[in-house]
Amino acid sequence: MDCRHGRALFTTSKHHWDNPLELLVWDPMKRDQQRVPSPLQYFRDGFNAAVLCATQGCDHRRCQGGPFRIAILFTEEIQEVTKACLYSSETGAWSQFTHLHHPDTYDDYENFPSLLVDDALYFSITHSTMSQPGTIIKYQLLGTPCLSALQKPSMSKGRLMTTEDGGLGFADMDGTSLTLWARKTDHEVGWSKLRVIDLKILLPVDAFSVKSCFHPPPAAFVSGFAEGTQVIFVSSSIHLYMLELKSGRVKKMPGYSLKIFPYMTVYMPAKESASTHQGGNESVLECAEL
Repeated sequence: MDCRHGRALFTTSKHHWDNPLELLVWDPMKRDQQRVPSPLQYFRDGFNAAVLCATQGCDHRRCQGGPFRIAILFTEEIQEVTKACLYSSETGAWSQFTHLHHPDTYDDYENFPSLLVDDALYFSITHSTMSQPGTIIKYQLLGTPCLSALQKPSMSKGRLMTTEDGGLGFADMDGTSLTLWARKTDHEVGWSKLRVIDLKILLPVDAFSVKSCFHPPPAAFVSGFAEGTQVIFVSSSIHLYMLELKSGRVKKMPGYSLKIFPYMTVYMPAKESASTHQGGNESVLECAEL
């Protein structure tokens, strides 16, 4: 369901309506697992969840083992209401539901990762009419939790991402072109187009020429984004590539996946290695490959 701050979040329920939903928080570095009962009374397809560190003032470089929070978001399609609530590992309890009424939505979250920007989580859902861009739900966590909705910048499903300056962004594909968007400031409503990247220039020659049982072959699409970085994952036919947006460097990844959940952790190098850095006290960031 999600990966953030050194933890991964899973759902453990089988796909049966009479089974209660259960969540599992896994800390791979500490080899620790914690099961969390869900506030939902039964399993449902139309929901998403996020995990995040709850330690005050944490820089999230070494937050394994501390308190955490889980957010659950789902839509009651008939009532046209989206609901969300928060779990605290410190209290072991869920908060009251926060509600947002917005019509013409379909509870299709696709279980792609949420995005954390400042003190808010963002989730992507799809409109039922498919005649207009889908909706991004903002779950404000600071102070009294509240929900609000904003429209996606394009008809493409796309993926949420952070911009280079840490703001809310969006990435979508049109054929072999990758378009990057940035949400304007609170004083300016809407989105601004940052860049359009021709992937035929960056990806290998055979990236879009793989034989497929589909006629024509399926277009490339964004399958994941590493939060807090400028690393994006693009799938093309049966290949998966990791693209560093700032440098333009591309790496072909092993295997193939429609959904990527990057897991990142930070370690401190040994003294003899650290001494080669300026001041000898820099940390090194490692991103685990899936």
